[in-house]
Amino acid sequence: MIDYKKFVFAAAPYTGVYWFSQAAQLVAFENAAANIATREDAYHLFPEERNDTLRVSLVRHPCMWLTALYRSSWNVAKLKFLPEFLNLNTNQNFDDFVVEVIDTIPGAIGRLFFSYKADTYLRSEDYPDNFVELARSLEVNHQFFENPFFSNPINKYGYYESMWKTNIWNRLIASERELCEHFDYY
Repeated sequence: MIDYKKFVFAAAPYTGVYWFSQAAQLVAFENAAANIATREDAYHLFPEERNDTLRVSLVRHPCMWLTALYRSSWNVAKLKFLPEFLNLNTNQNFDDFVVEVIDTIPGAIGRLFFSYKADTYLRSEDYPDNFVELARSLEVNHQFFENPFFSNPINKYGYYESMWKTNIWNRLIASERELCEHFDYY
């Protein structure tokens, strides 16, 4: 968790934490810690007693999130924050990997995202607009948004979507029904 004084932030790996932390730095959100927080700090869940301020987290389309996990080379530093995914067979093709997730841990991506118990979730597919909206609601000076960093949408499906077969995509969406319905992912 990262304490930005006006809000606290925590999110699962592969949801856009790096982009969010860059954006927060650009708009001068003040970090309450004496040193610069790391991305790994952001992966820690909010402490139960931290309900005194706005809790912000991120979500990502479950198919794109799972693609990012598969392509990540199983980053050990991040995996410790993904306990349900630790025992997956990493030595298989992408389709077999997705089917294993669907068959052995259905709903795990949603459980992971919802475990952050945030007040506000930003969809990484909606960057930068949703970040700008959050920052404006926290009274960030509008001049910060003139930076080209906030001009272009990011994290669109692109290459990742081409890895998917329609029937497997639909099966994962069905296995992550609660998440998909809550955040309008289809």
